[in-house]
Parts: sequence; structure tokens; C-alpha cells
Amino acid sequence: MLHHVRLSHCDHGVVDMEAFVVTDRNTDLVWATDMCMNSQMCFRAVRYKKYARRSMNIYLPYTAVGGIFLCPGNNTVCTNENARPILPLIADRIWLQWYDFPKYRRIVQRIPYLSTPNYVDPRYPHRQDKGAEWASKLDINEDYEYSMADSLTISAVVNRVLDVLNNIFSISPGYLVWEHDPVVTELRKDTRDTLAPKLMRKLLALLMTPGSHPQLHRFLQAIQTELEPLDSIHDDTVIQHAELLPP
Repeated sequence: MLHHVRLSHCDHGVVDMEAFVVTDRNTDLVWATDMCMNSQMCFRAVRYKKYARRSMNIYLPYTAVGGIFLCPGNNTVCTNENARPILPLIADRIWLQWYDFPKYRRIVQRIPYLSTPNYVDPRYPHRQDKGAEWASKLDINEDYEYSMADSLTISAVVNRVLDVLNNIFSISPGYLVWEHDPVVTELRKDTRDTLAPKLMRKLLALLMTPGSHPQLHRFLQAIQTELEPLDSIHDDTVIQHAELLPP
């Protein structure tokens, strides 16, 4: 089974370029890494400090997760000084998934994970100062400094989230409905998987269950409640980037 992240560039609602990054089963998204449409156009997705150490990237829809930057390309090392902020990255509604049925190929499941705000969204950077504000806390390499208090907060939050996930997915000693799916059965054979990707795939498998959207939203809300202590992690550092690209 091929797993990859797809970054789509749209022009007036039409996809005109895409970047594909092949990942292993334990990776949901490649952060702080160049994703190139071609040799001259590379993008990089970056998380805010409070999210950068998370191994499971589950977010309540419309959460501001980070931002996307344009890097120089042409094998030039991407830095804070030459990366150009484009738009904030917002958690999407993952239940709005869809399937493609390419001819002579396996069925392709597409899950909207992150998106950028559109023109009518209040988070859209209409003004130069507003755009610089959202980008000023993002390090292009996610090279953030964490205090001991920050690390303890993150560790406690991770433990609480895993407890919630364990309770949700351990309701019944028998198989859950989606666990009979042959794809999930195949994935369970991989004993090298860590806990986070296994639980993430259970969540994605839940998407395949008809009528599961209300349950999925309650699940995300429960996770978000446990993540609220991360808001206490602040960073007073202002990071300078290249000139903001016009929206």
C-alpha cells in the first residue's frame, strides 16, 4: 500500500500543480521539509511551537496549526531569511473525504487534512501587518526552544490524549465495525508500528463507517479539550522572514 502526502496548488479553484511526498506508515505529514512542485517552486509546512513535538497530528477543524512558506528551490537551503510566508494552515474537516477510482488501479482514499483560508475567512492576510503577525511565530525548521515547564506540559498532555484514545478504542473487547476492513487487517500485521500511527489509522478507518461523522466530531472535541494546556506554551521571539508574498 502506497502512502503519500499530496500538496495541491490551486488557481481559482482548479488544481494546476501538485507535489507528492512518499512517506512511511508512521508519518502523517512531512513537516519542516521541502515539498517541490518543480525545481524552482518548493513549499514547506511548519507548525507553531506548541504543536511541533506532537507525534499524532489530530486537530479540531478550523484550528490554526501553522503556516505554509515558499522556499527558494534550485537546491538552495531554505532558511527563515529566504522563506516567504504565504498563508496560515488551518485544520480541515477530515470527514469530508472522498474516493477516486482510477482505471486499472487500487481505490484511492483522499482525506482533507489541512487547508489555507479563503478570501472571506477572517484569518486571510488581507493586510501586510496581519500576514506578518501569523508568520512571526513560525520557525521554518521548527527549531524551537522549550523550557522545562514546556516539556512537562507537553508530556502531560500527550499522556492524557493517549488515555482518551485508549478509552475510546477499547469500549468493546471484540472487533469494532471498521476493524473487519481488509486494509486495516493488513496494516495490523506490521508489528513495527508505534502507538500513535496505529491509533491514527483507527481514526481514519472510522471515516469509512457510514454515519460516523457526529461520533468523529465528538472524538475530536474530546481530544481538543485535552490539548488546551498547550496554549500556555508561549514564545516571545519574533522570527523574521523574507518579504510577505501578496495574497
